Amino acid sequence: MSLKYVYWIRFGLALTIALLSGFLKIWGFGGLLLAITVYVLTQYAFRRVVDEKVDSKKLLLEGMGTYFLVWLTTWTILYNFLK
Repeated sequence: MSLKYVYWIRFGLALTIALLSGFLKIWGFGGLLLAITVYVLTQYAFRRVVDEKVDSKKLLLEGMGTYFLVWLTTWTILYNFLK
């Protein structure tokens, strides 16, 4: 698996976690904690799956900005519509 797949999988996970948090009404610190926990777990999973010899820091940062921006945007929209 290459780094471009890591990026897109994290994008999809951010959307999924935001939708899950929104529909289960996990607001505030709990929602943020869930998003961070999933991101950290993906780091450990991808470290074992990525075929390329990639630096751990590069793997950690791949898709980080997109993950948190997509999660925050989706979570905020759901919060405003469902609250």
